[in-house]
Amino acid sequence: MGLKFKQKIILTLLNGMDRKGMAPSQKKKALFLFYKKRQPEDFYEIIPYLYGTCSFAVNKDLKMLEEAGLMISRPTNRGWSLLTKTTKGEEYLIKDKIELIQKLNFEHLCLY
Repeated sequence: MGLKFKQKIILTLLNGMDRKGMAPSQKKKALFLFYKKRQPEDFYEIIPYLYGTCSFAVNKDLKMLEEAGLMISRPTNRGWSLLTKTTKGEEYLIKDKIELIQKLNFEHLCLY
């Protein structure tokens, strides 16, 4: 399976989180901050929206990554889901880690 650079960034940001996962709104905020800091080409259009950010393309890619078995969405008792990478997603990241490091020119992709 060939992922686009921006889809790899989604998985990589999940890699920086603890095992509990990340809420979709946190994911979009992290992608927004990543974009503001790194300004990569051909990235998501993320716009400020009400109390957070909005990107329909991110939603589409999150669904695709889940359907591919690279991440899972676990419901919480608070009305939203937590996104977590799967073992398959972790293995995919390991294979592509060198490419991401070279392209971004830094070792840690976690924003926190």
